[in-house]
Amino acid sequence: MVAMGFTGEKAFRWKERFIAAFDLMERRIIELSRAAERRASREWQQARHDGKEIRRAASEAIDAFVTYARAQGSTHAHRYFVTITRMTCRALFTFEPGQEKRMGPTVRDHLDASQLAALAVVEDTVVKALHAGMGEGWPYKTVYHEARKRAHAVATVLGKSPVRASALPASEPASGKRPRPRAAVQLPLWEPRTGRT
Repeated sequence: MVAMGFTGEKAFRWKERFIAAFDLMERRIIELSRAAERRASREWQQARHDGKEIRRAASEAIDAFVTYARAQGSTHAHRYFVTITRMTCRALFTFEPGQEKRMGPTVRDHLDASQLAALAVVEDTVVKALHAGMGEGWPYKTVYHEARKRAHAVATVLGKSPVRASALPASEPASGKRPRPRAAVQLPLWEPRTGRT
């Protein structure tokens, strides 16, 4: 109450930051409440459950593809876990600046049931494309490009949708300056199998 009575440029900036922090807290509480409601819904739980087998199959397919690429001379084959994950996620979802980093490995918790279902469809498409290309004996780069092409085609039909996690805390410096947007980071939708980096 005392601080709100202060005047001047510095007091005005402090009040703005205080109000912004309060608004952020309110949005975060609302988002957490909505996320809890989503997780409690049968539809969401079923979508998460249905996606587990496909995620397991995707992880195994990428692991087999990494081995396949290494056998053909790839020195950075282990990066396909990250590359395919990023490609799949960005084909389906849009994010606010910096949102990907703040979400990290919890991205699935912020997807609704229809987004989880869409992700499962694209993951299944990637699994089938990887197995088909390896089965034909194609060069590993051709296999990846074909899987990417098919994933994007399916994602285009399904349509992009925003990930609703805007209330995640932002790291804004005390100076009041807005941080520069950071490069997007890996979203671990598929975890590499044990022993892989």
